[in-house]
Amino acid sequence: MVSRRRFWGYLRIQVLVILLVVLILPLGCVGWFYYQTLSGDLGKIEKSHALEVGDSASRLIEQLGEQLSGTAITNAKWADYVTAIRSGDMDWIEENVNASVDIIPHVNFTATVGFDGSVLTQSGDVPEFSGKLKELSIVDKVKKLTDTYGLMQTSKGLAIVAASQIMNEEGTDKSDHFLVFGRLLDDDAMKGIGVILNAKIGIRGANDQRLGSDQQAIGLFGTGAGFPESQSFEEGKIDNNSYGIVKSGFPSLTGNRIADIVVAVPAEASGKVKEEMVRISLIAGALAILLIALIAVIVRIRIIVPLVGFDRFLREVASGRLTDKLPEKVMRRGDEIGSIAQSLAGMVDQLKTLVSGIRETAAATSSAAAQLTGEADSAADGANRIAESMREVAAGADSQAQGMKRGAEVTREIQQGMTTIADRTSSVAAVSEQATIRAVEGNETVKQAVDKIETIAAAAGLSVEDALSLHVKSEQIGRMVEAISGIAYRTNLLALNANIEASRAGEHGKGFAVVAGEVRKLALQSDVTAQDIRNEVEEIQALIEKVKTRIENGYRETQGGAAIVREAGGVFENISNGIKDMEAELREIAAAGQEIEAQVEELSALVAQTEAISESSAERSQEVADISDTQMGSVRMVADAMVRLSGRIRELEQAVNKFKL
Repeated sequence: MVSRRRFWGYLRIQVLVILLVVLILPLGCVGWFYYQTLSGDLGKIEKSHALEVGDSASRLIEQLGEQLSGTAITNAKWADYVTAIRSGDMDWIEENVNASVDIIPHVNFTATVGFDGSVLTQSGDVPEFSGKLKELSIVDKVKKLTDTYGLMQTSKGLAIVAASQIMNEEGTDKSDHFLVFGRLLDDDAMKGIGVILNAKIGIRGANDQRLGSDQQAIGLFGTGAGFPESQSFEEGKIDNNSYGIVKSGFPSLTGNRIADIVVAVPAEASGKVKEEMVRISLIAGALAILLIALIAVIVRIRIIVPLVGFDRFLREVASGRLTDKLPEKVMRRGDEIGSIAQSLAGMVDQLKTLVSGIRETAAATSSAAAQLTGEADSAADGANRIAESMREVAAGADSQAQGMKRGAEVTREIQQGMTTIADRTSSVAAVSEQATIRAVEGNETVKQAVDKIETIAAAAGLSVEDALSLHVKSEQIGRMVEAISGIAYRTNLLALNANIEASRAGEHGKGFAVVAGEVRKLALQSDVTAQDIRNEVEEIQALIEKVKTRIENGYRETQGGAAIVREAGGVFENISNGIKDMEAELREIAAAGQEIEAQVEELSALVAQTEAISESSAERSQEVADISDTQMGSVRMVADAMVRLSGRIRELEQAVNKFKL
């Protein structure tokens, strides 16, 4: 049973993650890098522009001083003005110079100041230029430069002050006084500069006077300390709009720092570019998402769905159902998916063939094992009968040996009787009568011996036939064992092929690989068992061959003994006839006695030989009986091995029957 997958275990999720990582992440990184680079470049441009605007703001403030200075120079180079100072004509000065406050735009106060710092006359009521000049450094600059201008802090606020030495138009007649024109800075002046620069500008004096193009510019000063003399740049937001803010100090007329200037330059290009970048990024992101969705749909239709079908198909195969088929449209595809589908279909077809072959092989092996078991039982019964026959032969051989001993004793008695014939000729009749009786008894004994030997010969013949039959049966067992070895070899090949096909199937073929491994183990075990049976059968065949040889030798020897005994019976019969005719042939007693003595000696030798043969036959019969017992035990071992083999074959059939063709 397949365990439930986790969320990340589905291939479609993995593909989406890969697409996100492969497409979105690189695009995001590139976009971020491009955005950062462009923002940095734009920031540098905006900073440079803002710094230039800040410089321009300072220059425009200075230009206010230049403009005021030009007006002051024009009014200071006036010969009548020199004459009025020297003559003390304050009315002329009041009418022609001090009236400039009302006539000349942006001139808020005037003063005529001597080089000693005393204010000769003034207009505009600025305390710093009334009575005594408070900033005497202006005098020094005028003496040195003739004309000067700059920013100055007054009680009425920051002012642009221009000073010019009073002289005639040609500059040849110079007075010891200089003219001061002043312009008080206000928000309108800052607004005008802001309009020119397209920026927000503000200025803060030493007494915290704050002027600006608008309230937002004034608010840029905050409550902090003064700005550094050199320019500083920072980015800021005003009404959610980006600005580049430049802060710097501004020097006074004497060169000392007197005010702080702040300029806020709109970062329109940077803002628009950033907005455009955000818009483009959103569009690119949406397009990337659409592209990923399209790719995901294509991958799902072209790859994921067939792979899911392959997974379901292989699960069916792993569960033993080989009847399902893959869709034809997937099989007809010319790409790797189609190749995989064709390979899976081919694998299942080969698997069906393999399972069918294993079933047939298992059935044939089971039948052969059953037949071999029956043959082994028959062989065991035959070996049992052989053992019983050999025991009977051994018992008959013992009886034969006892009869031979008895015959030997009789023969020795006859020989003793014949040696005394010459000495007892006078009692020939009595001895002849006794000889006749003994001859009859000997003849009967010989006949009994002949019957026993013939019985032994018949039993030996049956033993030979049983041994031959057992040898044939053992050969049949050997052939069956060879057949089982062949079946095990083919089963091993089939299991090896199945294992190869399962390896090709990869992860989904592991289930069948286990079955193929078990089949292969069973085949190897069957081969080993068959080899053990073959070895046992070969040993049994060797023992049977020895038994057969010994039985055949005993049979031939028994046949020879029977012939000798029959010959001895004939001799005894002749003796009996000779004794009966002894009375008629007393004249030939001497010759007959010699002849009988010779024949009795020969008979004694034959009886001794027969006795030895009987004893040998008895020993060999006992050996054959022991061998038969050993053979019966081996056959029983073969039967037990076949029972175990049958059990293994049944297990193989049960394993294969799980597959439904």
